[in-house]
Amino acid sequence: MKILICAPLQDAEIKKIQEYFINDTVLIKRRPTQEDIDQVDVIVGNPHLDLNLNHRVCALCRLLNN
Repeated sequence: MKILICAPLQDAEIKKIQEYFINDTVLIKRRPTQEDIDQVDVIVGNPHLDLNLNHRVCALCRLLNN
């Protein structure tokens, strides 16, 4: 699974996520591009409103960082 994290996280939180999802691809970007969005299965955080989230499963798996 490919996971995009665009939520603001501390280094310790990033390390925990990378340790837990060891068999998955974790992409951490504060400002993801449309290409990043199109290539992932799960989005954690709130990507910029200009990006199209209607790509396959991304819209269903998007998790909002409140």
